[in-house]
Amino acid sequence: MKRALAVLLLAIATLVGCGGTPSAPKRIVLVTIDTWRSDALGASGSSRVKTPNLDAFAEGGLYCPKAWSSATLT
Repeated sequence: MKRALAVLLLAIATLVGCGGTPSAPKRIVLVTIDTWRSDALGASGSSRVKTPNLDAFAEGGLYCPKAWSSATLT
């Protein structure tokens, strides 16, 4: 129960941090990658690495490049 509540609160905080609300999502997929800087992702405008699958996933969903966490440890 605590884990479900934590996931729900995280989803709400993510939506608020993005400054918008998606239109009637059918499902939520939260992608977290340990120690990956957002400026090393093509969806954030980087050309240093090729991330076509993550870029396509970000383009088709709600991408939050300025999301933050109160704990930097993962």
